[in-house]
Amino acid sequence: MIPLNLQPKTKPEMSTIHFFNPESEAELSDGNPGYTPSRAARIIADAGALLPLWWANPGDIVISPPGARRLKAELSRRLGLCNTENAPTKIDRAAPWGWSPRAARVFEKRGVSSNLIPYMDLIAGMSRRSTAIEIRQLLGVESGEEHFDIEELTQFISDSNGQVIIKTPLSCSGRGIIDCRITPPSVVINRARAILRHQGSVITERALDKQLDFAALFEAVNSDIEFVGWSLFNTGTGGNYQGNIVAPQNEFAKQLSKAESWIEPLRQALKKTIAPYYNGPLGVDMMFYGKDLKVMPCIEVNLRRTMGFVAHDLAERHGLRGHLVFDPHPDGPGLTLSASETARFALL
Repeated sequence: MIPLNLQPKTKPEMSTIHFFNPESEAELSDGNPGYTPSRAARIIADAGALLPLWWANPGDIVISPPGARRLKAELSRRLGLCNTENAPTKIDRAAPWGWSPRAARVFEKRGVSSNLIPYMDLIAGMSRRSTAIEIRQLLGVESGEEHFDIEELTQFISDSNGQVIIKTPLSCSGRGIIDCRITPPSVVINRARAILRHQGSVITERALDKQLDFAALFEAVNSDIEFVGWSLFNTGTGGNYQGNIVAPQNEFAKQLSKAESWIEPLRQALKKTIAPYYNGPLGVDMMFYGKDLKVMPCIEVNLRRTMGFVAHDLAERHGLRGHLVFDPHPDGPGLTLSASETARFALL
């Protein structure tokens, strides 16, 4: 049985209201004021509604659907948290999974001060994959390009001998990626045309011989950037997210020591581009590539909480370890931690 440390290690410094809205980037990408999450997105949101309980502090509020009240009470009791649906007199911080117009409306209905809600146009702009291009330029590494024309894009792919990764300007969890090395050219062009029609541009990057995916976790606080820790995760052949490793940070630090020298340059780049306009968690996806394990210090910038933060808190706050998988189903546990093939622990 996986051990469970039920007490948070730090005392709360403020009262925070949490909201799990994993469709935030899809909403920003859609750009429609009347955006409605897909059925799949609603299943994910419902399955993970109580997820913030694992990093909330006593006195915090976790917004959840009425049908989750019994499970919420039980999990809150196990974790030593309060179980209230009503916001206290004063909320010092609003913490969605990711900012979006819907998250802003949910918080406003709960009486959260407008001073705690950022401008959505700024959030949408910084959430674009072009932010990673800007960060890479500041780091002095190969940055990638943004294309607005299909003929120009076609010529670029040809000039690069097809060694190109195409990305949508807005997406999440490794979605919206076309690997030109393994995708038929006609499919590449048709998908690129569709992206250009819907989002106005595409991002291209040189294809790299990936050896290991990982991420650096940061917190933007009062115009500064703090390094939180490392995240080690798994992806499929198409780049889609498959799960996180839950382990103590000192183990990750040893495995990722070659990337440590990039933390301060990354912190400074994020301080310049993001910290003046955003408060909250963010993750920078990184990569070891090539036989000599070179470091690509910025693949993506995720302007939101990530599963890497969840894995970090499970290990550092609750003493857990294993393989974290979020596989939501309407009739089963959405979040499981596997210590082995036979030892599985339902977190939700």
